[in-house]
Amino acid sequence: MLQKVRMHFILVAMAALVAVLALLEVFFWYTAKTSISGRYDTIIDYIYNNDGKLPGFSDLKDSGSDSQSELGNLMSDIFGFGDQLLSPELKYQTRFFLVNLSEDGSIVSYDLSNIAGVSSDDVDDFINDTYGSGRVSGFYDSDSSSYTYKTYRNSDGTHTFIAVDTSSASWLIREISMYILLWGFIIILIFTFLVIILSKQAIAPMAANFEKQKQFVTNASHELKTPVAIISANTELMEAINGSNEWTESNMRQVKRLTALINDLVIMARVEERQSMAFDRVDLTKLAQDVLPGFKAIAENSNKSYSTSIDEGVFVSGEERALREILSIIADNAVKYCDDNGTVNIQVSPRLTRNVGTGKITGTKTTFSNTFSGGSKADLPKFFDRFYRSEESHNNKENQGFGIGLSMARELTERLGGKITVQLKDGIIIFTVIF
Repeated sequence: MLQKVRMHFILVAMAALVAVLALLEVFFWYTAKTSISGRYDTIIDYIYNNDGKLPGFSDLKDSGSDSQSELGNLMSDIFGFGDQLLSPELKYQTRFFLVNLSEDGSIVSYDLSNIAGVSSDDVDDFINDTYGSGRVSGFYDSDSSSYTYKTYRNSDGTHTFIAVDTSSASWLIREISMYILLWGFIIILIFTFLVIILSKQAIAPMAANFEKQKQFVTNASHELKTPVAIISANTELMEAINGSNEWTESNMRQVKRLTALINDLVIMARVEERQSMAFDRVDLTKLAQDVLPGFKAIAENSNKSYSTSIDEGVFVSGEERALREILSIIADNAVKYCDDNGTVNIQVSPRLTRNVGTGKITGTKTTFSNTFSGGSKADLPKFFDRFYRSEESHNNKENQGFGIGLSMARELTERLGGKITVQLKDGIIIFTVIF
C-alpha cells in the first residue's frame, strides 16, 4: 500500500513538472511566433507605404531629421525600444521581394532586387501556394527559407504582394525550442532522481504510523479473541443450565459478529504484512471446484438460488492461497448481499482475448453476479474502500459486514497482477476478476 502511495506521489510530481515545462514550451513558441508576426507585419506595412523600399542610412542622412524620426517610430513599433535600436543597417538586414498582381491575380511584375535566394520560378510557386490558395497573409516555409507575407489591395483593383524572409528569426526560435526541450528532459531526469530519493523520506512518517496501525490491529485481534471466547462459553453454559432466551440468543449473535470481525482483521493484518508472493501455475478450475460449492448450502438456507459454471483447463499464474482467499471473499459477499429469494451465479472461464503472437487465448475471467435491488443507492467505486458499507448493508442487520473483505480482495488481486471491477446492470451487481 505504501509503495503505491509513493509511486502515486512520484507520478503526480513528475506529471506536474512535465505539464509546467510543456506550458513553458508552448508559451515561448506562441509568444515568439506572435512577436515575429507583429514585427514583420510592421516592416511589410512600411515597405508598402514607402513604394516598395526600405531606407538605408544614407537615405536617412540625406533626408533629414523627419525621416530619422520616422524610422525611429518604425523601430519602436517593431522592437519596442524606440531610437535605442535605430539601425542604419535595417535596409541591408531585411530581405524581401515584391510582386504586383492584376485584378484576376495574375503576375504583372515583381522586384527581386532585395533578395538573392528567390528566382522567378520561385515567385510563381510562392504566389500559387499562398495567394492562389486564398490566403492573403501568414507564414510560408520553402525548402530552405521561411517568410512572412501580406497581400494589399490597391485603389485601382490590383494587388501588391510583399514577402519578408524570416529564416534567421525562425531558426533562432527553433534552436531555443530545442534547447528548452533538451534542458527540460535533463531537468526531468534530475527531478525524477531527486523525487525517488526524497519520496521515501516524505512518506516516512506515514509508513511509521501505518506500521503502528498494523501492529495495533494484530495485537487487538489476538487480545479480543480470549474475552469473546469466554463470553461465548459462558453464554452456552447459561443456555445449558437455564435454557435459551432472547438475551442469550442476542449474546450469541453479537459473539458471532465479533468473531467474524476479528477474523477479518487477522486476515487483513496478515495480507499487509506479506511483502511478496510466491507465483506458481495454479489450476484455477480445480481451485474453484474446491472453494465455490461450499457456499451453496449457505445460499439455499437463505432461500437463494446458487449456481456455478467452471470451465475446464483454466490456469493462472499466482499464489494458490491468495487466489483461494479472493474466491472465498467475493463468493461470500455475493451470497450475503443477494436479495431474498434472489440468484447468485459464478463463472470461471478463459478471457476472450488472443495473444497477437501465438493466437492463443490468454488470461482468465471470473464473474460473481447476484441480484441486488438496492444497488442504485450504492456508490459502486467505493465498494473496495476499506470499512465502506453501502446504505443497503447498513439497513440489512442480518448480513451487514464491516467493509473489509472486498478491500482485501482488491489488494490481493492487484498484488497478483490482476484487476477487479464492479458494475450494476438491470438490478444485478457483477464483480469481475481478471488475470
